[in-house]
Amino acid sequence: MIPLCFTIKKLNTFILFSLLLLIISCASKQDSGATLNYVKDCDIDTRILKSYGDTIRIEYQPSGMDAADNMALDYCLENRGKISTKNEVSCEGCCKATYICKSNDY
Repeated sequence: MIPLCFTIKKLNTFILFSLLLLIISCASKQDSGATLNYVKDCDIDTRILKSYGDTIRIEYQPSGMDAADNMALDYCLENRGKISTKNEVSCEGCCKATYICKSNDY
């Protein structure tokens, strides 16, 4: 038969350990409103990453959005006979945008 004091001692240890973990997790610094700084700066020229069918993906500097839009427009007009429509943009350091070539018919 296990003595009662042995199980109470284990229970007390478990409770103290749980409280310690709770205190440590609450005391950690949570800074959710911090300004995000990107490690990588963008130092590339505007370029086509991939083109497939009526879709084109272009990478560019955040200040070069007009150049990317014009590149997509030229691609769609020359290669597909269509106009370009911006679909998705992601800017983390450099921007990557996906354009879809759509027919000019309304």
